[in-house]
Amino acid sequence: MNELNWTLSTDDLATGDLQFWSWCLTLKIVLVAVGFKWLRAV
Repeated sequence: MNELNWTLSTDDLATGDLQFWSWCLTLKIVLVAVGFKWLRAV
């Protein structure tokens, strides 16, 4: 029963937090790019 609840909650997360995760991924890419430029400048 616990596994079933976990599956349902992950489905909810997949639909609700998709925008959040894509935003997190974009932020990570930006941070890596900025860090790369900063390292090259130093």
